[in-house]
Amino acid sequence: MMKCILTVSNLRITYLIILSCILQLRVSAQDCQSHFPWILPDNCGYVPIILWHTPECNYDDSLIFHDEFDGDSLNKENWIEPWIRCAFDGAKLEYNSFENISVSNGFCHILAKKEHVTKRVIDDPSISDQQILSDGKPNFREFDYTSGTLVSTKKFLYGRYEARIRMPDGAGLWPAFWTFGGKRWNEIDFLDGYTGINSYSVGAIYDQNGNGCYAHEGESCGDLVSGISPDLSSWHTISCVFNQYSITWLLDDRVVHTQLRFQTLSGNYISCGDDIEKGSQFLMRKNIPLEAMNLYLNLQVGSATSPVGPVNAQTIFPASYDIDYVRVYQQSPTKVFLKVAPDPSNGRMKISLIPGNNEEKTIQVFDVNGRLMKTIASEFKNEIDLDLSFLNKGIYFIRMIYRYNEVKTKCIII
Repeated sequence: MMKCILTVSNLRITYLIILSCILQLRVSAQDCQSHFPWILPDNCGYVPIILWHTPECNYDDSLIFHDEFDGDSLNKENWIEPWIRCAFDGAKLEYNSFENISVSNGFCHILAKKEHVTKRVIDDPSISDQQILSDGKPNFREFDYTSGTLVSTKKFLYGRYEARIRMPDGAGLWPAFWTFGGKRWNEIDFLDGYTGINSYSVGAIYDQNGNGCYAHEGESCGDLVSGISPDLSSWHTISCVFNQYSITWLLDDRVVHTQLRFQTLSGNYISCGDDIEKGSQFLMRKNIPLEAMNLYLNLQVGSATSPVGPVNAQTIFPASYDIDYVRVYQQSPTKVFLKVAPDPSNGRMKISLIPGNNEEKTIQVFDVNGRLMKTIASEFKNEIDLDLSFLNKGIYFIRMIYRYNEVKTKCIII
């Protein structure tokens, strides 16, 4: 087995590793064909990693992708159709296309219909109608159900994902809101509605071999949590905050599950802002994504082999999965700065850390040549009176150090 050590430094996590290295760190998992991802336990294992500090806890959100579904048609600058129009695992019966997606009155509707169609699974000129695909069936085939899938044109990694949705009720209906992509087949399920309108699952999964669990050739592992129990036939806001150290799933802004990326060698999880010994070895969960992914919203029609079970005579078609909006916010560490007042001054001034914190701080003052002129240590206040009246007139630089961060500014003495 190849041993790979990751290093974290420079106030943000930098993975000094090639993804193939992670793929070589194999852990035991049940065969994908007999244990589909929705019933997999937390069996992904860990890779060793060196941490120099834990990430910042405070982040600012900026909206980088959204669709409010205004107008009367789908915005195809935001969404594309899936390249493969059906699943190859036998668990889903539908053919997917934009023909089953409509926009009206500020909402998007993904419609599952019971109708007989004959369609090409892969609409690629290089693949003929008669070509046999990996599921043993020809590319041109018959379907008894149709539905739709939204796939974002953009890919995302860290951020806050959010959608306001309403699910249809009925046997065999399987709505979802999730991300998928990357060489490792990364997946985060924000909402996996295969258990009906009264509960859903969340989790993070990846294919260890990178060659496709859904073709039953890989080994998938993950952490799926079930038993979240709203009435999803009414409107709810589904959110997920994914950052460098954790994934947090929310229902109507209430936390329902959190998964932390790092833990100590003794098995204790660490979070943002925790005190750690710099340069020590820790463990990193393997199932949390490392690559950008596309955003998906879809409504699947289950077969007898799917976890949702098959549709039956009581399932009402067409069934509509309704979406009010979809938004993605990029998260960046909160900008911190030092304010000096007055500036210029006679050498007596007040420096303020904005926003403040309760960390122990050290203040250093340097001249333009980089010479250290004054040090104040062990300050916990966020506003500090600074007397530099003993210095000559000129420009000076002030540095405040706290925890593993530093903030700099300049001042003028006249």
